[in-house]
Amino acid sequence: EVETVIDDQLEALKAKPEGLILAMQGIEPRTLKPLVVTFVRGAAAELGPILVKSFDMSAALPIDMLRGEIDALMSAKLLELTPDRVKELMEEVIRVHLGWLIVWGNVFGGLIGLASTAAGYP
Repeated sequence: EVETVIDDQLEALKAKPEGLILAMQGIEPRTLKPLVVTFVRGAAAELGPILVKSFDMSAALPIDMLRGEIDALMSAKLLELTPDRVKELMEEVIRVHLGWLIVWGNVFGGLIGLASTAAGYP
């Protein structure tokens, strides 16, 4: 990702006066890529902590505004819940759980029936 940005910037350098100076010296901007990549990687280790310190997360995401947006979103979603929709959601959840309850009820009922028949109960 970083190398793609470097490639794009080196290509854009050809159209700038600095690129013309390099061209007069016989230097092709793409030949500078290994040097630039090494420089960027070395500077990233030192610039990372500086950028983290200077970046104010509370300014980027004000908590009060975020809470207001979440509240508005929840209110909108609650307005979408009609009684029929709530009924559908409940039936869907119950159907899954009751299906397993019926299966295991039949399994245990059958086992108890076999055990009682084997024990001689009518």
